[in-house]
Amino acid sequence: MNAIIHRGWLPGPPLINAYWASLTALDPLAVILLIHSPRAGLILALAIMLTDVAINSVATFMYWDTDGRYAVDYAVQLQTAFLGFVLGSAIFLWKCLSDKDSA
Repeated sequence: MNAIIHRGWLPGPPLINAYWASLTALDPLAVILLIHSPRAGLILALAIMLTDVAINSVATFMYWDTDGRYAVDYAVQLQTAFLGFVLGSAIFLWKCLSDKDSA
């Protein structure tokens, strides 16, 4: 695990690699929280998506945009579109979810 944090799956700065490695624990934690404490899980899922899109955008723009095609990086664009769906859905989900509903 230490090697993944320091070197990551892709060559990049250690802090970005550490964030990506932390998703190994944060993503399952979000699922567990969504089951047991839905509102807390929703907050964590939103935080993960927001930070993931921001960090992936910065990493793509600063480190992997070698030919000036950042605007056509489909992976980041698709992730950003999914973030829009998550943010739009969260407003409606928040009203329907309560931590008392889970058991």
